[in-house]
Amino acid sequence: MKEDKNDMMAAGTKIGAVTGIILFAVFGLVPGAYLGSYAAIAALAAMTGGPVEPTLIMRMLIVVGALVGIGVSALVGIVGGALAGTGLGYVADAVFGHKKAEDIKEEGAR
Repeated sequence: MKEDKNDMMAAGTKIGAVTGIILFAVFGLVPGAYLGSYAAIAALAAMTGGPVEPTLIMRMLIVVGALVGIGVSALVGIVGGALAGTGLGYVADAVFGHKKAEDIKEEGAR
């Protein structure tokens, strides 16, 4: 039964991760870029002690901040989806309880 449990949890993990990727693509891509670039601008303004000048270095750092925001948003979406899927797989295994292949063969032989 433990093998079936691992199979159910692995399937739940994969389904949850794919769902997390889809939800990230739909709902997380733009907010991740926006919040990441906003955080980069706020950090740069605090470091320079005033408004951020539109120089090449500052623009590059803002783009890096946007990419970090997208990466963090993707990480949260995918890992959160995988964790939720694993939990649902565990609950589904506990509720439905799969029979072993040997038990199924014995019932078919009767």
